[in-house]
Amino acid sequence: MMANTMEMTTEAITEMCQGADIWSIRVRAFGCLLGGMLVLQAPAHADPQKINARALGILESVRHYCAPIDPASVAKLDEKIKALENGVSEKTLAGVRASPDYLKAHSSMDEFVSKVDDRNAKKMCAEDVRVDN
Repeated sequence: MMANTMEMTTEAITEMCQGADIWSIRVRAFGCLLGGMLVLQAPAHADPQKINARALGILESVRHYCAPIDPASVAKLDEKIKALENGVSEKTLAGVRASPDYLKAHSSMDEFVSKVDDRNAKKMCAEDVRVDN
């Protein structure tokens, strides 16, 4: 059964990538990776004084990167950041931004986006970042 699952996964990936250039594959992989990280880290019901530090770190890093490149994407990211911060005190937010989870997520995303070729930056910023709370 494990072999069948692996074959199905390989077939699905192959089908998805056929006819796509390497950048499209990377953008899709980035979207899947980012979405998966945020969804897995998001609580089902957020406590007003608790916030997902990793999600905030990732979103704020992407926002910082995309701000000069694609203002439309920044507006979408701002909405998501505001939704995460909703009902959370400034003191709590300051603590979250100083937390190891936030700093690690922000740093990791900074490192990732620093490797994006300038000609592909707008395409990357246009990808939707999904955060479920």
